[in-house]
Parts: sequence; structure tokens; C-alpha cells
Amino acid sequence: MELNLYFCIANQNNIIMKINRKAFTLWSMAILALFIFASCGGQQESTTSEDMEEAMEETMEQADDNESLPSPRRQATGQVGGVAVTVDYGSPAVRGRVIFGDLEPWGEVWRAGANASTSIEFTADVVMGGTDVAAGKYAIFMIPNEDGNWTLILNSDYEQWGAYAYDAGKDVARWTVSPEWSDNMQERLMYAVEDGMLKFAWEKARLNVPLAAK
Repeated sequence: MELNLYFCIANQNNIIMKINRKAFTLWSMAILALFIFASCGGQQESTTSEDMEEAMEETMEQADDNESLPSPRRQATGQVGGVAVTVDYGSPAVRGRVIFGDLEPWGEVWRAGANASTSIEFTADVVMGGTDVAAGKYAIFMIPNEDGNWTLILNSDYEQWGAYAYDAGKDVARWTVSPEWSDNMQERLMYAVEDGMLKFAWEKARLNVPLAAK
């Protein structure tokens, strides 16, 4: 028996969408969900190809192979003076795109990864970039700038999607960090905890922030 699904989207044209169940795959669910979200209010940001990719990835969280996703979830772990540090992040690829100043605009708060917010967790108090940070779990955000220093942010709300719900009132600490620019392309975004540093690399940008046990 054929089953048709109907959706009424409350936009200017009161569009009625009719979808046959036989064609209602995970991919169409992701596309439909994003379309409804954009049409009915939700976030005011424009829908981009990156948003579409992320919605599809969220729908595909049941995939057996995380590495098959466009932005696989990864972890960077390390020790600083006996304190365990874990960074959990989505790792997008450059894929021939211009990243900073295009995909990730200058001067705007960025999730510093892909999909769900990037998080960092400390099992004990640390000193990060000269600032005391209590043991716990935090979101990492960045503000890349075309000229001069970038801003690195720790925020207490680590359970959010991207930077859409970012609230500066929940910032725990901010640092001004001078980026280094490499001639070598880092295809996939990566973090590392090593040599007493929190390290970040993507495209040609590199950031290093000192880390030590308190």
C-alpha cells in the first residue's frame, strides 16, 4: 500500500510538499528537515552548502564507519604534567576550497571544527596561555582575523551545534593568539596535545597555545 506524507511549510507561499514514502530516504529526510528549518524561522543565518552537508551528516550518525563522513568526529588526547587533556572535534577537509576569509569568514565566531561544537576537557586544573582554567569540559571557539591576531575562546556551553547559539556571556576565558602560516597544506583540520601545547592546524593556519598543570 502506498503511503504519501504531506508537509505544510509556513512561508510566504504556503508551500505544500508531497513525498512518496518509497523515496523517503535518510538523505531526503536531511534535506527536508533543513528546508523546513530554514523556511519556518529557526536560525536567521542563510542556508549554505556547508549547512546542508552538516544536516546530512547529522542524519547519518548511524553510519558504521565514522571516517566515511565528510567531517569525521575525532579526538586528540595528551598529558600535561599528569593532567589528561581530550579535544573532541569534527574534522572537515579543505577539498580545494578557500577556508579562511571565505568558507570561514574573517572576524566571525567560528566553531573551530565542524558540526557539533569542538570541546576540550581537563581532568585537573591547568594553566592555558597564562590563564588559570579549572578542571572540566568546555567548548572551543575561534575568531579568525585577516590581519593580526586571532581570538581563542573557552565557553562553558559545550553541548551545542556549531556557533549558532554561541553566548559570549558564557565565556570562561579568551586569548589573543598569533597565527603562524605554513607553506604546507593541512588537508584535514586537526588538533594535538603535545610538547606542552594545544596545537591546531587547518589549511595553512597553525595555532599553538601553551598548556601546563597548575
